[in-house]
Amino acid sequence: PIRKGETILVVLLALHRDPTLWGADPERFDPDRFLPATVRARPAHAYTPFGVGARACIGRQFALHVAVIALAQILTRFDIVPNTDYEL
Repeated sequence: PIRKGETILVVLLALHRDPTLWGADPERFDPDRFLPATVRARPAHAYTPFGVGARACIGRQFALHVAVIALAQILTRFDIVPNTDYEL
């Protein structure tokens, strides 16, 4: 148990590679890990790429905006058309 006044540290690198949270191969790229239902099934702060609290990354909002702008610029270079052969 953690006693009052004790300091604890969370090693995010280890948390982000924990097989109990991410499956047998946490290093494998698997976008399904971020589907809404999968995210809800995980503990709240299992994925914190920018940290949390008072020491969270001050560049988080900037990084997220840059990612949106980069994605928009990439998508403007493609014609997105429906696949007529695809059935739901």
